[in-house]
Amino acid sequence: MRATSGFRASALAVLLVIALLSLLPMVRLVVAAVAPGGELDFGAFAERLAKPAALRAMWHTLDTAFFGAVLAICVGAPFAVAVTMTDLPGRKPLGFLLLLPLMIAPQVTALSWLHLFGPSSTLLGMVGMAPPPGTPSPMLGRNGIILLYAVQHAPIVFITLRAGLARIPRDLIEAARASGAGPLSVLWTIVLPIVRPYIVAAAALAFVSGVGNFGIPALLGMPVNYLT
Repeated sequence: MRATSGFRASALAVLLVIALLSLLPMVRLVVAAVAPGGELDFGAFAERLAKPAALRAMWHTLDTAFFGAVLAICVGAPFAVAVTMTDLPGRKPLGFLLLLPLMIAPQVTALSWLHLFGPSSTLLGMVGMAPPPGTPSPMLGRNGIILLYAVQHAPIVFITLRAGLARIPRDLIEAARASGAGPLSVLWTIVLPIVRPYIVAAAALAFVSGVGNFGIPALLGMPVNYLT
């Protein structure tokens, strides 16, 4: 009992330290925003938020995060179904490959795609599709940010939906198929109602991840003055 109590106390102390270290930077940011001169001034904070540049940046953030989440759902959901509910050959290696973007820093992902689709792209140069030298990469700007949000956050959707799909009883699906229901009917009447909360959770996680992502919009947006 004493050992258990000591372990709990140590774990609680570690969690408190982690929480403190995580919250301190945010607290300092909030204090700097509402009390820039050491005195509380919500008017100055509201004035900064009301500036056109700030409103435009907030709109860009919400816009790219929303459509990036939608695209991430469109990419991650079919793969989750294919890996979890089919006998697709190589589905386990495919599932691992889908997780690779989570293991790569967003800045590295952005730089890689910038080079892949830029004028100096070796791959596009081999097939004669590279942009002319001196022209900006087509990945710069809003569309490139949304695309890379989808690439970076599709694994989050995949993991979340895979957990939901794994909870569906196989007997239920087999009974529906034996009764003559087609794949689309099974998907619409059985699978979708069960995994709907997981879809909402996956979309929310992808959206929040997009709002908090700095590396991708910094490298793809700042060069063309598309600020988030």
